[in-house]
Amino acid sequence: MIMRFLSNNSVAAVLCKVLSAILTLIFTWSVAVVLSIEEAGIFLYTYTVMMVLVQLSRAGTEHSIIKWLSGDNAAVSYFRIIRKITFYVFVMSVLFSVFYYTLVKLNVFDAYSTTMAVNTLVCFIGVVICFSVLQVLGSYFQSQGQVYRQYWCMSIAISLVGCAVSLISYLSTTPINVYDFSLLFLDGSIICLLLAIVFCYFSLRNTKSTNTEIKSRYDETLWGLIKFTFPFSILAFITIIIQWGSSIISGVWLIEGDLALLAISIRLGVLVNFIFLAFNALLAPKFSSLYEQGDTSLFQEKSDVLVAISSAFSIGLFLFYAFFGSYILSLFGELYTKAYIPMLVISFCWMLRVIIGPVDVVLLMTNNVKVSRRNLLIASVLSVVLSFSLIPLIGVMGAAVAAGISGLSLSLLNNASASSLFNVNYCNVKSLARQYTAVKNAINLKLEN
Repeated sequence: MIMRFLSNNSVAAVLCKVLSAILTLIFTWSVAVVLSIEEAGIFLYTYTVMMVLVQLSRAGTEHSIIKWLSGDNAAVSYFRIIRKITFYVFVMSVLFSVFYYTLVKLNVFDAYSTTMAVNTLVCFIGVVICFSVLQVLGSYFQSQGQVYRQYWCMSIAISLVGCAVSLISYLSTTPINVYDFSLLFLDGSIICLLLAIVFCYFSLRNTKSTNTEIKSRYDETLWGLIKFTFPFSILAFITIIIQWGSSIISGVWLIEGDLALLAISIRLGVLVNFIFLAFNALLAPKFSSLYEQGDTSLFQEKSDVLVAISSAFSIGLFLFYAFFGSYILSLFGELYTKAYIPMLVISFCWMLRVIIGPVDVVLLMTNNVKVSRRNLLIASVLSVVLSFSLIPLIGVMGAAVAAGISGLSLSLLNNASASSLFNVNYCNVKSLARQYTAVKNAINLKLEN
């Protein structure tokens, strides 16, 4: 019975999301404990750069894998597609990494003013390549419905590596600097990549198909892949500006210690939304199905309970931060208590975004990609303007305000669009009353059973 419960893809997705969030928090805390605040700032900032480069390198390829494999049922066809997309992502990761490294050598970022910081970046370029390929394999597992392996490649493995490296560093009898720490992180990333390749190999061997290669319906040349992924790459770039723009831009002005404060405040602040993101993954196919059936009026009825639960969680966690935030930050080190207000700003904005609801999913699952792209573009411009205006003036607080407001503006724009197109609005009085009633009825039904 337990195995049947765990094998449910929806349950697996939520469990993996929760585990990923917990591991990320432990990883961030361990970095702050093992390294000095200056070196932690270098590491966490470079880690953010790594995530951005990975997202850019693989943008659109997840859609390519899912779409191209839908017409093939032979293992040899799977292998051919994975090999081509892996090569494409490898090349893109190298190109983006070289471009960023060139900017660093041109002294664009104050964050890399020391030789040790630059050497740390070099280690992370290796991590970028490893993690980019891991993401490709994760998309393959996603296409096969192998949720646990999917999340292992896409998030859990990299957090586990960080925790393991921190533990090794903590137990080490000799002092360790950020470069040595990053080198160990690279070694762990290589091991995870090799394990994922083994997983993929056995998965392909177990594919129920003939050994005959099936001719694909899609243009699988390198140029065909570029043409397919380019629109998604543009969308990913805009999303990255909103999600990570203020963090990356902060490296132009902020010193290492301030970068550490910003990294901690962002990583704690976004935990307010992790239940919300897990539920969004469950709501997406439901919205898509209702849209295909012409039942868009049922969007809110079918999602009230999940929205209410995620809102309650985010409000509760924000209040917990408000009362105990300073104590939580002190666990990272006394110097990190300075991140209290920036953390509250980010978590407050995320709390409001959760209350507004999964309106971005509504737009994406109803073929309103153009509307979503327009809203993303407006929010990304706001993110850049606020970052360049506020970070030089008020430092960490400026970056937190830019990140919080730009993200909140995106949710507000999406809410206006969803309300106009489908009369979907999760934060008006009627909707909040429905959410309360839905949760109350669900609890009563559970108690009766």
